[in-house]
Amino acid sequence: MATSKPRKLTRAQRAVLTNLESGRRWDSHLVGRSAYGCARSTLMSLQQRGYINVGAITQEGWDALAGSQSDRTARVPVDETGE
Repeated sequence: MATSKPRKLTRAQRAVLTNLESGRRWDSHLVGRSAYGCARSTLMSLQQRGYINVGAITQEGWDALAGSQSDRTARVPVDETGE
């Protein structure tokens, strides 16, 4: 059986995982009532994928977050002058 390729995190999913990684509440980046309504869907998607459980990041979540951060750094252009 082939192993499934890890899914890329959305910006919202990455924000929730980053908050938990930093020891903050999962919703500490949100402002406004409508943002909270949308964020519940993000939270549910993270739970369904097994990335969080009872407000903590699972090993799958750590792996997804690490992969997401390496994807982001790979896209950042490097200034060859060192400035």
